[in-house]
Amino acid sequence: MNSKRIKFWNYAFLALFIAGLLMVKLGGGFGSSGLPLVDKLSDSDWVKGDKNAKVIIIEYSDFECPACAIYSKFLNDAMNEFGEHAVFAYRHYPLNIHKNSTSAAWAAEAAGVQGKFWEMHDRLFIYQDAWSKEENPEEIYNKFAKDLGLDVEKFKADYQSDATHQNVELDRKSAKKNKLNSTPTIFINGQQINNPGTYEGFRTLVREAVQATP
Repeated sequence: MNSKRIKFWNYAFLALFIAGLLMVKLGGGFGSSGLPLVDKLSDSDWVKGDKNAKVIIIEYSDFECPACAIYSKFLNDAMNEFGEHAVFAYRHYPLNIHKNSTSAAWAAEAAGVQGKFWEMHDRLFIYQDAWSKEENPEEIYNKFAKDLGLDVEKFKADYQSDATHQNVELDRKSAKKNKLNSTPTIFINGQQINNPGTYEGFRTLVREAVQATP
């Protein structure tokens, strides 16, 4: 084998080795498509609870969706009750029928850069009627950021950043890959549930999953 061919294969093996390392680093919770899975946490998820819990609750949600606002309280209450046994991950799925849902997801992501994702998450749902009807909701998002004690100028920059937009699109593509067509869509340990209309109904599903895991 000549020296040029040896060098080629040395470089090829080196490239494969580096790719393998990257897959190990980035592969947790991501499928072969590079998108988050519905039965595992991904590095891009916003989570509550014990990340090592055996019960994994994953929600695809839209900040402008009225049903999602109701379920945000169900999920908060469930995590207060079962947080030692379950972990909850929020994923963005802004629907095209909601004109401000994508920008609201950007606002939550931008707040998350400063450690206030869940605070912005809750505020967006609580005041859904206020910002969802605005032609330019950014002023309201900026007010929320100020109320939460964020660096507003940094928030504005992160709101516009490619990284923020890509994080939202990653979740949206994951939802489309799994052929989801409505929000909220919730998975418990990889199984999509039929959303009950009451907290007691949802609590029962979570409790059953907790009891079924050793």
